[in-house]
Amino acid sequence: AVEHLCIADVDGDGATEIVYNVRDPALDYRSFVRVRSVSCGTVKAEIHDAWCGGMGPDNTLLVFSAPEGSTPNSGNVTVYRLGASGAWNILAELPRIRIPEAHAEADHFILRQSEIDDSESLVQYDMKDDNLLEAGRKHCPWLSTAARCECLVSNGNGIILSHDAA
Repeated sequence: AVEHLCIADVDGDGATEIVYNVRDPALDYRSFVRVRSVSCGTVKAEIHDAWCGGMGPDNTLLVFSAPEGSTPNSGNVTVYRLGASGAWNILAELPRIRIPEAHAEADHFILRQSEIDDSESLVQYDMKDDNLLEAGRKHCPWLSTAARCECLVSNGNGIILSHDAA
């Protein structure tokens, strides 16, 4: 299984890379997040036993631990940035995140986060100088029963759409 995430200069070196998830059959179907050079095809960086749930602001990656070839879309997320040297920088660790409802813009993103009591909230994190700061939290009890939701943001105003399972 391969899942494309983005094509961009994710490490800031001026060259374009492709970021993707893969379950590698040559390595017992373990899960990897890989960054590959578009121009020459070389793998520039990878995270073992991991699955990227999406991209955050400024080409950050929202990554779940993925032991034994799993492909999770909820759990604790580590926010990574790839440096030009090829080294991964960990910017934050966020608990109990559900990625399919993530929405990223240039300097912030909104994530669906489970609370300790199993209710859910939408949380906005702002990116400031490679630090993530919680900028807002809206408790949304109905989210825990919603089959699928989307967060649409335009000019800083958000709308939550709940899709009924039909």
